[in-house]
Formats: sequence, structure tokens, C-alpha cells
Amino acid sequence: MFSTALLADVLNQTRDAIVIAEYKESAPQRVIVSWVNDAFVELSGYQREDIIGQSPKILHGPQTDMVVIDTINDHVKQRKSVKAEICNYRKDGRDYWIEVNIAPMSHKEGDPEYFVSIQRNITERKQQETLIETYVQDLKKSQELLTKRNSELTAERNRAETSSQEAAHLLKHLAEKEFLLAKSQEMAKLGTWRWNIKADTLEWTDQVSKMFGLGPGITSASISDFIHLIHPEDQHIVRGAIDNALTGEPYAVDHRVIMPDGQVNIIHETGSVVSDEMGEPYEAIGTTQDVTAQRSAEKELRIAKEDAEAANVAKSSFLAMMSHELRTPMNGVLGFIQIMLMDPNRNEQDIERLELVRHSANALLRILNDILDLAKLESGSLEFIDEPFDPKEEFRVSAQRWSMDADQKGFDFSLKFDQMPSQARGDKARICQVLDNIIGNAMKYTDKGFVSVHIGLERGGGHGDQLRFTVEDSGIGMSQETIRNLFDPFFRSTDQSVKTREGVGLGMAICEKIVNQLGGNIAVESEENKGSKFTFITPINVVEVQVEGSGARSDGDENCADVVKGRVLIVEDNEINRTVITHLIEAVGLHFEIAENGQIAIDKLKETEFDLILMDINMPVMDGLTATKHIRTMPENVRSIPVIAVTAHAMKSDAQRFLSSGFDGYLPKPLEYNALCDVLDEFLSDSQITSRSAAS
Repeated sequence: MFSTALLADVLNQTRDAIVIAEYKESAPQRVIVSWVNDAFVELSGYQREDIIGQSPKILHGPQTDMVVIDTINDHVKQRKSVKAEICNYRKDGRDYWIEVNIAPMSHKEGDPEYFVSIQRNITERKQQETLIETYVQDLKKSQELLTKRNSELTAERNRAETSSQEAAHLLKHLAEKEFLLAKSQEMAKLGTWRWNIKADTLEWTDQVSKMFGLGPGITSASISDFIHLIHPEDQHIVRGAIDNALTGEPYAVDHRVIMPDGQVNIIHETGSVVSDEMGEPYEAIGTTQDVTAQRSAEKELRIAKEDAEAANVAKSSFLAMMSHELRTPMNGVLGFIQIMLMDPNRNEQDIERLELVRHSANALLRILNDILDLAKLESGSLEFIDEPFDPKEEFRVSAQRWSMDADQKGFDFSLKFDQMPSQARGDKARICQVLDNIIGNAMKYTDKGFVSVHIGLERGGGHGDQLRFTVEDSGIGMSQETIRNLFDPFFRSTDQSVKTREGVGLGMAICEKIVNQLGGNIAVESEENKGSKFTFITPINVVEVQVEGSGARSDGDENCADVVKGRVLIVEDNEINRTVITHLIEAVGLHFEIAENGQIAIDKLKETEFDLILMDINMPVMDGLTATKHIRTMPENVRSIPVIAVTAHAMKSDAQRFLSSGFDGYLPKPLEYNALCDVLDEFLSDSQITSRSAAS
């Protein structure tokens, strides 16, 4: 549906380097680079003509860990996904670190086998980790040595006071210890000081003198002279810390010092005040440490963290934009398919072909949704909502829709509930997403026999209340190798019976991540040709419990054309989308008018009465958000009209944003006829229109 050039343009927009390589088991160089994006060219320094047709070995060098390379090659040989960190070399010989994710691309038997490699530059992170680790280890050793030397020095001094015969020996030994202590302080950039408060004399070690840029031999001053050695902008901070310490608070402060060469260093001081029997402070002792390098490393880490967060925001924005741009044309495709299927004059062959097109379009839409969900799960930004719901009804609707597919394929489908609560709180949409995905897989891989769904409540215990979902089938089953890799993103089984089925290998990875983030777990049991059994457990907050057996009611909803009436204002700038919506509204039998942007809609509302507004969001002249805010300021008969957001902004956070911005409902694109009917049933029934008319 999308051209290779368009997909290449999209891949060239990513910040990560992407490499597509062909695997030839019989060739001397088994892996050959077939395509790279712009980010790889910038990262490696190799132009496309330099790298395409070459082995990735061209990127290896002295620091490349060949054990990691062998592990990657083993996974590639076995057609498995793999993630690793390796050191590569640019064309100019400089090394760089990457975090690489390699996954096999689906292919038909006999076609070339390709792998896709997504590479993220982590060179700065590696350099920072090495720098910080070295600094931390040096500091730790210095502090340990300092503590040990202080203890030894104290012990030596005590022994010197109690044994005059050993005095000479101890004094010599003590001098050696003091020398070692001074060296230790120098290594740790740590010095000590002592302040006689009553005499106002401050004494310090040579290391402190070096930190303040003083000449040798200057090791004492008054507290006032000491403060003048501090950066002028920080002097008031130190004075405040000293005043607080004299009242009993701990002394701990960071300040700057301007060195003779103009360099500004950061000093960290700690100390404690000693008071006499009357509670009067007479002495203070403490340490001074140069923490310039440490603070610089902390700043670099903070900047790196902020950059990573900014990159994540950019990634989310890009995904949202791509979702919107892809959903807009998909709305036209799926909308016209629905319209054509409504035509009673279609013959069976046309209907069959249209159903195949709809199936393919929906498959593409599911892939889009899966990619968005996986990206959000990996970044930790997927939203979970705690809301009240009826578990039995929600799961019945989610599961029972598969019964028709089972009837068409000629096998049994059963749905059973045990001890289900009538009311509970949790994220019903995400739980249903997992349940629907697992049932869909069972239906896909079962051609005869049965698919059974069992949902039950488990009360109390160490984990609180939980819902247990079990989906069992008599399908083709899985090998143990497939089970081990089942929850890896983009994993496609090498089992021949599985490879022939559709899918990109994202569904089970997303299911596991959702269940884990909900606080539950998921497991699978399977044997080849003996079916599969999936079980997942998720915590739930039970509000009320009722004992229920198995069973499910059949849908008996009326056609919405029989129960709705009124006049609809359709606000949409895209001609294809307007055509889709108008055909669907005509199928229901409602009267409507068209407005190409928000300003035209407001003008029409001043002249004509409407019962419902279907409002697009992104439009020229005046967008849907601005138009809706304006509508809510108009006279009562206008501002009370329900406004439904009809938009390609299809993330859950978008729905919440629109509802909190004055919209009464939300319909994501591609627009589905049944979803439209649900909205029309809610807002255009006789009782709703009568109620609004009476209120206005």
C-alpha cells in the first residue's frame, strides 16, 4: 500500500541508524549489507557506496568484542532476534559504541533472507560511565585509605601517651603516618581545618591552601579573612551556613573559589561545632574537599538525562504525527469499503473481494497500533486508567465476537465465567486488548476442534484479588524454541506451520509488557500438533461480587437507523473524509450539512438548528478545538449541542484531552460504522433530543 521510497523516507527521518543486511549461508561472507539510512552514514562516516555489498566486519576494530560478535552471528544463523552493545569503528578510524537490536525480517521460502539492525549511538554514555566509574573507584579508595590512616594515627597517638619508652619510635612512626595521611588527602583532594572560635583563629592543612590557591606556608587566618577567599557571589551563603552551625545545625556547604589562573573550582565543606559545659561553642573542626570534577560529571549526567528525555518526547511526537498522517488515508480506505459493503446490489464475488481488502487494511491498522503501543511500553509512557466497569459484560463482548468466526471455520467456541464481580476497578481497555490478542491467536492457529475461554476471580491471598484468564485451543501448537522466544518483539517462529500465518510478531510482546505493568504475569503451555494454553493473571479491585456460571447473551441491538433522528453538522476539511462520513450518515437516514472548517461551522450554527456536530480537529482557518471552545460561548440552544471529535489523533491520551476540552464524545479515524451508530444512539435518540429541546 505504501511505496518503498516512502518507507525509505520515513526510515531516513529516524535518529537511530538502520541497516538492512542479507544473510547468505553458503557465501564466504554470510552477511552482506543491502541498505542503510542517512543516520548510519552520519554515524559511521561510510557513504552508501562504501558499505553496501560489504560485510559488517568492515566496521570492526581492536576494541570490538569478538565474543559479542560471535553471539550475534549465532543468533543470525538461527534466525533469532538479538540485542547487544558493541564497539564499531568509523571510516576515519575513530571508535564509537552502539546499542544494536537485530531481528529477522519475514520472507517467503526461496526469497532472500534479510535482517534489520537498529543502532543507537551510546558513545557519550559509555565515556561518561567510564569516567564516573574511575572517579568513584579512586574516591572510594582514597576515602577508605583516609579513614584507615585516621584510625591508625589516633591509635598511635594514644599509645604514645601511655608509653614513654616507645615515644621516640612512635614519634617517628607517627610522622610517617602523617605523611601518608597528607598524601591520602592530596589524592582525595581533601583537607582538614580547625577553628578556635573564641580566639578567632582558623588553621588548615596544606591541601586546603592548595584548594584556595594560596602559597605554601599560609595555613591560618581569621574567619573574616577566610570568607574573603571565597567567590564574592557565594560569601553570603557561607556566612549563613556558619551562623546556622553556631546554633547547633550541621555545617555542610558548597561554594566556589577563583584560582590565581582564573579557573573557578567548586569546594564542599563539612564540619561540626564543639561546645563547653555551658553550651557555649568554642571550637569547630571539619573537612574541605575539591568536588569540581564530581559536580562536572553530575552536570554532564543531568544534561545527558535531559537530552534522553527530550529525545523520548521527540520520538513520541513523531509517532503521534505518523499515526495521524497514516490514519487519515486509512479512514478513506476503510470508510469506502464499509460504504461499498452496504450496497445491497453487490454480488457475492464483489463482497468477498471487499472483505479481503478490509481484512488487509485492518491488519495494517493493527500493525500501526502495535508499533505505537510497543514504543510507549518501552519508554514507560503508556497510560493505564483505573476506572469502574462490569468485568463480565466487558469480557463477554470482547470474547464473544469471535464466536461467529469459529462458526465459519467449523469448530467450537466456548466462553465461561466463574465467581465474577459485578463491579470492579481497573484498566478494562488494556485487559481486553490482551484477551482479544490471545483469543485472536488461538483462532488464527486453530482449523478444527475448539477454542475455549475461561475467566474467573481469585479472592484474597498474598496478592489480593486477581482475575485469571485461560485461553485453550486444539490448534497447531508450538515448538519449545518458539515458546522460549514468543514474547520477544518482532519474533517470527521458524516452525513451517506458523510461518505461513500472518503477523509481524508484536502482539505477544505487547501482551506481556501490558500484563507486567498491570502487576500480573502471563504463561503458555504448548506442544506441536496438540494445541496451546495461555494463562494470564492481573490484579483487580473488586467492588462487588456475584456468583455467575457460564453463558453469554446474543447481541440484539436495533439498527441505529430505526432509533435515531435529527440534523447533523459535519465539519471536515478533507474531501475524502467528508465523502466517507456523509455516506455513513446517509445510510442511517439522517439529514446533514457540510462545513469545511470551524469558522464556516460557527456561521452555519447561527443560521440553522442542528442536533449533533461531528467535528474534525486539524483544519485550516479555524481548527476543531478553537471552534468547539467558541461554540460553548454561544446562546444556550447552540452551546448545548453535543460535539463529537472525529480525528486521526487516536491515542488514549488524545481522547482524554478532547473530552476535557469541551467535546461530548470521541470517534477515532478510521471511522467505523458501528462506532458511529453507538454515538448516534447515545445523542440522537428521541429522549435525548426531547430533553435538550426542553432545557434550551
